[in-house]
Amino acid sequence: MSYRRVYRYEDQNRGLLQFFSLQMRNPMVLTSLGIVAFVVFTSDTSKILKLFKTERDIRYNGRLPNSLLTVNYPYTLMRDVVQEQPVDESDVPFFWHPHQRDSRIIEKVLETCYGMEVIKLETLDAIKNAKEVDLAAREPGKFVITSPYLREVAELFSPKHLGRASCYFRHPLDYDPFPNLPKYKLDDNWLARYLLNDGTTVLDLSQLGFAKQIIREVCVAAPMDKIEATIKRYADYMGWKLKGSEDCIEEAVEEEFVNGKKLDHDSEEWISFYSKNRYDCQLYEYSQQTWRAQIQTIVSYDVQLKRKAKKEED
Repeated sequence: MSYRRVYRYEDQNRGLLQFFSLQMRNPMVLTSLGIVAFVVFTSDTSKILKLFKTERDIRYNGRLPNSLLTVNYPYTLMRDVVQEQPVDESDVPFFWHPHQRDSRIIEKVLETCYGMEVIKLETLDAIKNAKEVDLAAREPGKFVITSPYLREVAELFSPKHLGRASCYFRHPLDYDPFPNLPKYKLDDNWLARYLLNDGTTVLDLSQLGFAKQIIREVCVAAPMDKIEATIKRYADYMGWKLKGSEDCIEEAVEEEFVNGKKLDHDSEEWISFYSKNRYDCQLYEYSQQTWRAQIQTIVSYDVQLKRKAKKEED
């Protein structure tokens, strides 16, 4: 009996030694012990306070509770286009167009039909320069940002100047991406990988769900076959007034628009393509679904203000 008891105690002691040995290899434990030692042996209070004073991580800025910010960053620096109405005068209008042909249509309509100053951020260097001059803090309502980059431009925004985006989607058969956009090791589902910033793992349904959430929350959705109607919708939503003729948007779209490619869905070419890019195909269909839902939810700026006034009265 005594032998068993001694064995148990020795086993417990050995376990404790192993536990503490492992903990001492833990960088967080070592850092904590170092801080305690510093506080105990340092009499200078200012040094102690400085130790605990750190800059706030930009990922903890945005529109969501802190517990969700790092998971959803940088999309937390963009407005939820449905839930966060009316549009605030500090919001920065942003058109995301990852495909080259789309950019020409959008820029022409914004400049010619609405008289907006278009700031094109088509390279990472341009985005870096915009961040250095704090572009988002410029006088609101006077400019629009357009870019093939979504995640990178989102980092320009801040809690004081959140982005409000219109996002343009093409069917994967019709992709015409800017050549400097990221290319991934796994050559499939480019859009999903870009939205998720994941070029190495095999995508699953949970990741598809998160990509859909991004489209639903931060995008006034614009499938390219509905570009004319969507630009008008976004302009009404932002409270912009048409500067050109009534036919201005239609003419600009017709001048640049190219019909999409079509494949027989029973063909081997389509079956192979869909098998490889099924998540991007589903995201395109989801952009169409979101567009239809936003007929009811993306309303004109005047209606937004009336709803706000009614809510305040109630």
